[in-house]
Amino acid sequence: MPKESDRVKQNFALCGNHGADDEQKNRIEAEFSLSNAAYLPYGNDTFDAVLHFGGINTFGEKAKAIAETVRVAKPGAKIVIGDEGLAPGKEKTRFGRWLLKKNTLFANKPPLEALPANIEDSNLRWIWRGLFYVIDFRKSLAGGDG
Repeated sequence: MPKESDRVKQNFALCGNHGADDEQKNRIEAEFSLSNAAYLPYGNDTFDAVLHFGGINTFGEKAKAIAETVRVAKPGAKIVIGDEGLAPGKEKTRFGRWLLKKNTLFANKPPLEALPANIEDSNLRWIWRGLFYVIDFRKSLAGGDG
């Protein structure tokens, strides 16, 4: 279990610890963990903030994974989730049509319907010229299971 001052890098892939060399170069001490995003190995209300970028588009249990992200965050914690997906209308452009042929993951929409009830201040933004979505919100101060 991480201590209050620890940083945790969660890897949901089965192919090793991406970025471990960067952690060493910058002398950031971090605990590495590999687990299923829908069943995180951390207690309730553990983290001050949670960032999840990439991969959620491929999850079979998106709502469960997002609920787990909220569960491990402390009440009031900022949570940010992002992945590839084209901003509305971008799929109709020449570039958008080409990109969808090359990488169908860009056809994914932000999983707004999977957000639990125990959050507040949710926002959806498009970054990198409308090629990626970012959803940010806070775990409600009341907490709860969603």
